[in-house]
Amino acid sequence: MDPPYDVANDVIEKLLSDICTNNLLKRNGIVAIERETKKAQFTWPAPFIAEKVRSYGQGSIFYGGYSASVLP
Repeated sequence: MDPPYDVANDVIEKLLSDICTNNLLKRNGIVAIERETKKAQFTWPAPFIAEKVRSYGQGSIFYGGYSASVLP
């Protein structure tokens, strides 16, 4: 998810749910979500887990993927 940063977290969570439901992410795939650094941390909904966070000035990129519990 790229700027604009003002996309609500529930919208992002719906997109992540759609990614999971439609099997759009491979086993070791990574999702990157860019948010404004000043805002609260992004919390990954299940079945996703945080991989890392990188901050660059006004933006932070949250990287995540599937948790091991959902993988075959």
